[in-house]
Amino acid sequence: MIAAAPDAIIVTGDGFAVQKALARELVQNPGLAWVPAIKNQAVYNMPGFIQSSLIEYPSILSQWAFVLER
Repeated sequence: MIAAAPDAIIVTGDGFAVQKALARELVQNPGLAWVPAIKNQAVYNMPGFIQSSLIEYPSILSQWAFVLER
């Protein structure tokens, strides 16, 4: 992740598990704190499109558009 230096990290699924894993990795590798996505708090837990109903689709798309616009 340090080499890739992502500007944002988008998580679908269990966001809590990912946050715990990131926190654990930050303790083991403090250099991760300089990854732009982590440094700028750009880690987003987003709903997935898969298994979404037609009614939920506009809301999900709006959430993704809001995050990706940043």
